[in-house]
Amino acid sequence: MLSRDTGYAEIAEKVLIPEDAEGAALVLLDADSPNGCDSMFFNSDYLQWWLTDLGPGSNSTAAATTAAPKKEEGGEEEEAPEPCTGKVVNLGPAEHRWHGCEILAYEKPSPSHGAHRYEFFLVPKSVVKKMPKKPTWRKNAKSFFDAVRDPSQLNIPPALTFFVCGYDAARQCELDQFPEACVKNLKRFKTTKARA
Repeated sequence: MLSRDTGYAEIAEKVLIPEDAEGAALVLLDADSPNGCDSMFFNSDYLQWWLTDLGPGSNSTAAATTAAPKKEEGGEEEEAPEPCTGKVVNLGPAEHRWHGCEILAYEKPSPSHGAHRYEFFLVPKSVVKKMPKKPTWRKNAKSFFDAVRDPSQLNIPPALTFFVCGYDAARQCELDQFPEACVKNLKRFKTTKARA
C-alpha cells in the first residue's frame, strides 16, 4: 500500500519485480498533479520515481557483473548495457532481491488536495529504447508518459494503481469511494486499487 507516509526504504522493500523483467524500467507517476483526479482544472503528470536496467540480485551483484555482451538465440550478440548514470539501488525483500539504476530518486506522495492516482509502470526491455528522453524536470512530464500510454506508441497500462488523498479528500480515501472521473482508467486497465 502506498500512502503519504511511505518512505524510500519501505517502498523499495515492497517492490516485487517479476522474474521475466530483466532489463525493464520501473516508473512511478502521479497522474493527477496538482489538482486531483476529479478536478476541472488542468493537471499534468508528475514523475515520482524512475529506475532502469532492472536485474536480479543486489546492487553488489550488479557492481560485480561485467558488461560483456550476451549471446542471443540466433547467435548474434546483444548490445552491452550502458553504465548506470544514476545510483544503483536494491529492490524487494531479501529472498527476492533485485536492483535497478535510479535515474530520478523516489519522492513521497504528497498531494496538496484531491484524490490522486499513483501509477506504477513496468516497461519491458524490448520497448525501453523506444521511450522518449528523460523529462528535464519532474513536473509537466505529460508528453513523456503520453508516449508510454498512447495506443499508437508504447501502449503500456499501469501495472498497479494506488490512491493517495490530500487532506481535503481524506474521507474519500478512508471510505474507498471516488468519483467516476477517478476510477474510469482503473476499470479500463483492470488495475489494482488500494486506498492510502
